[in-house]
Amino acid sequence: MSCLRWPRQLVTGAAGRRTAPPGTRTNTNERQRHMHIQVITFKLDGIDEAAYQAHVEQSAPAFAAMPGLRAKIWLANEQTNTYGGIYTWDDVAAMKAYQSGKIFQGLQANPHMIDVAVRDFSVLAGPTRVTRGGY
Repeated sequence: MSCLRWPRQLVTGAAGRRTAPPGTRTNTNERQRHMHIQVITFKLDGIDEAAYQAHVEQSAPAFAAMPGLRAKIWLANEQTNTYGGIYTWDDVAAMKAYQSGKIFQGLQANPHMIDVAVRDFSVLAGPTRVTRGGY
């Protein structure tokens, strides 16, 4: 299967109109109600990995109780001094609520966490279901 050629699959719906296949999202509002991924990375400054590890062990229960957060995978690469997390949210609204909350604001203000990068992604529901991605 070539990743360079993507067949354009359309189906004929009512009244002969061509529409996207079932399960394909075409509406932005619809997308905002579905699982969303956020990746946050940063570098440590002025603390070592052991101090960071102690901090996140204490912080984990607050994340576990966070509304709309399905899972957080904690990341660490001591060689590149890159740390962070992969967050699986119920939807965009849950992610935005986190970003306007105290925990996220604290992350951005923490002098020991520098070069903070935040990226977020929509989830492709169909193939994610096939690969057991929690959809």
